[in-house]
Amino acid sequence: MITEAQVALVQSSFAHVLPIADTAGELLYGRIFTLAPETRSLFDDDIAPQASRDLEPRPTFLVGLVEAARVDHGEQEVDAMRAGRDSLQALVICT
Repeated sequence: MITEAQVALVQSSFAHVLPIADTAGELLYGRIFTLAPETRSLFDDDIAPQASRDLEPRPTFLVGLVEAARVDHGEQEVDAMRAGRDSLQALVICT
């Protein structure tokens, strides 16, 4: 479940990374290649273009997070209503 606070944190984090996206991308791939050197051969020799593309702004992703949070929240409300209904039905059956 994604909360609205978590969505806000992701959006805020993205805002901090965007000004240094190229550097952050290269650091990310550097870390991946340090932890899993066998993955290096899967990429071009010059990783900079790939790293830059991977950290480009993703408005669709960020909007998707907001929508996912709304869906999760809506599902919680439906679950609560169902639980209340089931409790009421059980009460009616018992009386």
